Amino acid sequence: MEVSPHSQIAAIVLAGGLSRRAGSTNKLLLPLGNEVLIVHSVEAALTSLAEPVVVVTGHDADRLREALGSRNVIYTHNMDYSEGQASSIRCGINALPLDTDGALICLGDMPRVQPQHLNTLVESFTPNTISVPTCAGRRGNPVLFPARLFPQLNKLTGDIGGRELIDNDSISVIEVEVNSDAIFYDVDHVKDLDGLTIQP
Repeated sequence: MEVSPHSQIAAIVLAGGLSRRAGSTNKLLLPLGNEVLIVHSVEAALTSLAEPVVVVTGHDADRLREALGSRNVIYTHNMDYSEGQASSIRCGINALPLDTDGALICLGDMPRVQPQHLNTLVESFTPNTISVPTCAGRRGNPVLFPARLFPQLNKLTGDIGGRELIDNDSISVIEVEVNSDAIFYDVDHVKDLDGLTIQP
């Protein structure tokens, strides 16, 4: 199944958190391969079917932008990043073009997620349904939200993210098999990068 040519699916990469569990180091700027962590997440989005790619900065915004260089992304800065993930989601949603039909909410600390995982979600898009990736019956990230739920995303608070909507029985959710445990792997601590490879 291919995404409709009339569907405009964006990707929002959340990169504004304080990364408290990584200590004094911003985990998104930790080296992984020949790049830093955040680059892998942004490159996956840029190489996917999603367009445009919005990067939400907050903590260490200048260093993150420097790390991403001249990549073709839209930056938006979350002044309220200390309030938690929901504030960055709101910031990203508000930076999207008005004709956006849906948005992938991508986490900047998930470097094993590949373009094909994002494409599988994009190709599953329907205007009234949340698409959640699964592997072996377990749900992961990123998640694709239709534009009709953007107002609800804008009302979220704290650090829960979009899970509140996914768990809402009144909202339709489809599970999309991606056959990769990359959708579960996020980096919380420096040691999480030990021996990490970025293959799916």
